Amino acid sequence: RINDPDNQIPQLSGDYKKGYDQRAGGFCMSQFFGYVFMRKVRVASFFAGIEVSEIWTKSNRNYNFLLMGKDESKKFSVLIGPKIGWIIPLYEKRKIQTLLYNIFIYLYSAAISVAALFYNKAKLLHSGRRKIFNNLAQQCDNKQIVWFHCASLGEYEQGKPLIQKFREQYPDLTFLVTFFSPSGYEVKKNDKDIDILAYLPSDTPKNARKFIQTVKPKAVFFVKYEYWYNFINELYINKIPFYYLSAIFRSKQYFFQPYGRWFAEQLKKC
Repeated sequence: RINDPDNQIPQLSGDYKKGYDQRAGGFCMSQFFGYVFMRKVRVASFFAGIEVSEIWTKSNRNYNFLLMGKDESKKFSVLIGPKIGWIIPLYEKRKIQTLLYNIFIYLYSAAISVAALFYNKAKLLHSGRRKIFNNLAQQCDNKQIVWFHCASLGEYEQGKPLIQKFREQYPDLTFLVTFFSPSGYEVKKNDKDIDILAYLPSDTPKNARKFIQTVKPKAVFFVKYEYWYNFINELYINKIPFYYLSAIFRSKQYFFQPYGRWFAEQLKKC
C-alpha cells in the first residue's frame, strides 16, 4: 500500500501511480477440504475446513517503475487458509417465505428464553415447554387422542362445549388440550373436561413433527386465531383430520394480502 496523504509526491498521482501498484491478474483454481452440515430446515447449515487456491498471474500494467520497464514475468502462487461459513440456500418464493417464517420462530423462542429471566409469564411458558415430549409420551400412550389447541382461556371456553359433546357421545376418547398462553394453562390445570394438559411447543418443523408422532391424534381442532404453519403441514402430511373452530377471517388480514398468500395456501389444508 502506498500512502501519500498530502499529495506531495508527484510520481504517485494519476497515471504515474499505476507504475507502482504492481497490479496483476490471471487464472485461479481452488479446492475446499472440510465438513458441511445440512439440516432439513437448513436454517443452521454451515461449512468449515481448509481452502487451497492455485493462482497463475501476470502484470496488468504497461510499466513498472521498480523494474524500470514492463514486467513480462508470469507468477505462480499457492494460498492456504481456513474457511468457515453459514449456508443460506436459495429457494423458490414460497420456500423463501417458509424459511423466513422458521427463522422468526427460532428467534422468537430465543427471545422467550431471555424474557424468562425477567418476566413470570415467559418463565412459566419456557419451563412448561421443557419436558413436554417426555410427559406426552407417557400420557398419550395407547390412547385415542383428540387434540384441541387454544391460545388462551377465552378460546378454550369457545371450544369447551364441543369437548363436552364429544365426551358424551364417545366416552373412550382422551382429550388433549394445549395452550400457548400461561393464563389459560394455569387456570385450567384442574378442569374435569381436560384429560391431558400441555403447552404448545414452538412451531418449528422438528417440534411439529415430533409432537404429532408422539401424540398421534385422531382428530385436531384449533380454536379461533391459532395459525401455526408447521403444525398444519405435519397434520396434512400425516392425513389427520384437522378443523378450525370459531375462526374469523377478514379481508384485511395477513393471509389475503399479496405478501401473505403463501400462508393462505397452507390454510387450505385444514
